[in-house]
Amino acid sequence: MYLLLLYIFSQIFYVQADSSYSKLCYGGKVEHLPMGCEEVIGYPLVIEDFHYELTRDTVAGRKLASIKRVNNGIILRKNYFTQFSVMRSLQYLAASPSDGPLLKFEHNPFVSSFEFADLRIINGTMPLVSFWNDNFPIQMRKNSTAFQNFRDFLDTAGHHIDPCSPDYFDLRIGEESMHLRSTAHINHYGISEVPSNHWHLVIAGSLGALALVIIIDTMWYAGFQRWWEDRLFELELEKETKEYRESIQKWEMTEFQRKVKERVEEQEEDLREMAGKEAPNIKMYGKEIWNDILDMGA
Repeated sequence: MYLLLLYIFSQIFYVQADSSYSKLCYGGKVEHLPMGCEEVIGYPLVIEDFHYELTRDTVAGRKLASIKRVNNGIILRKNYFTQFSVMRSLQYLAASPSDGPLLKFEHNPFVSSFEFADLRIINGTMPLVSFWNDNFPIQMRKNSTAFQNFRDFLDTAGHHIDPCSPDYFDLRIGEESMHLRSTAHINHYGISEVPSNHWHLVIAGSLGALALVIIIDTMWYAGFQRWWEDRLFELELEKETKEYRESIQKWEMTEFQRKVKERVEEQEEDLREMAGKEAPNIKMYGKEIWNDILDMGA
């Protein structure tokens, strides 16, 4: 059972370096991504708590620069950089309805521009972008560069989009967003969204395998318990049979000794009776012998 569980979790969390999937990695914080990852799956890609500009000269920047596909959206949260353009290799960005918007800007006080130079396809549900207490919507009102960045991103959808339409972005400012942010569930990856369907399938498969192992163990234990009870009954029966035979043998020996004793007593009684009847004859015979001896002496 333990070996099966170890195998399941190794299949979930471990990817061999020499396999064709070595450039596939699970989402979460950038710090947890392996170097050279090209496709992010499972969770949104989280870029959080960076107090410096992200460029190819930084470790996190090099990790982001190699990514070509993101399947569960991107979250930029509580960063202090002013521009975000290091993901120049990104070609495909998608998010399922459970992941929310494709891009989420949350509590970034200084960000004023973002760019995905090679982005070709975006695939998600409305709204495509959300801003929670973020500086970027303010910058869009102040300068045309930020507004053009936002428009270029929306144009990747392949048809004309009005960047001012509220259908394409979600803007939350003040206590409402703070309340939603504080009540959201944050896991150890720093993600507040519901896991993707991939993880649902992985978890369901793991639970199914665990349930199968439990059922097999239960059936085996029940069979073993029945066998052990039958074995104990056989041993107890053998013990009682042996004790019964010993008691029978003891009774037979006692009965035999009693009968022998009675027989001996009967024979002794017969001998005493016979001795009492023959006593006069023995006395007369002894007298005759004595007379013969006296005659011979005369």
